Amino acid sequence: MWSADPPLMSNRRPIHPLLTALPCIAFAITIVGLLAHAITRDLSWYRLALYANSTGVVIALFSFTISLVDAENLPAHTAAREAGMRHVGFEAIAMVLFATCASVMFAQYVKHQVLADAVPLAFAIAGGAAMATAGWYAGVLMRLFRLRHTIDRYTPRHGLVTPRAPHPRPVPTIG
Repeated sequence: MWSADPPLMSNRRPIHPLLTALPCIAFAITIVGLLAHAITRDLSWYRLALYANSTGVVIALFSFTISLVDAENLPAHTAAREAGMRHVGFEAIAMVLFATCASVMFAQYVKHQVLADAVPLAFAIAGGAAMATAGWYAGVLMRLFRLRHTIDRYTPRHGLVTPRAPHPRPVPTIG
């Protein structure tokens, strides 16, 4: 029943995918809000983008912490650990880019210079690309988990049989 090596991931439904999806939605709303503000020049779109971005950064920080703990608990020197650490790295890059976007947006909002949408939009698009890459590595990690789960579930019914190689020289026999 107990195996010698720790499981790759828990069999229970993790909360981490939800915590990753919420910042993705918030950051998508940020990009849409900035694009809508650039087109319409309506201040409510800018406020929506600012609030969505700030909320996304807060949730992404919590999600990043959980990702880091999950990645550190993966078995060392495995493809899963490597994919997990890359996932965490791209999440960190996305979080920094969106935090920078939020601070630029807030500084422009306080100074009433909300007409400059190019810089926050560039940070938001780069952060979206980093978040998409982190999501890709999360998919790699899930495929590795499913593979490991399938291998553990369907073990061979009998021991591994390896054919014996013939002896290099004939061995004399009795009889």
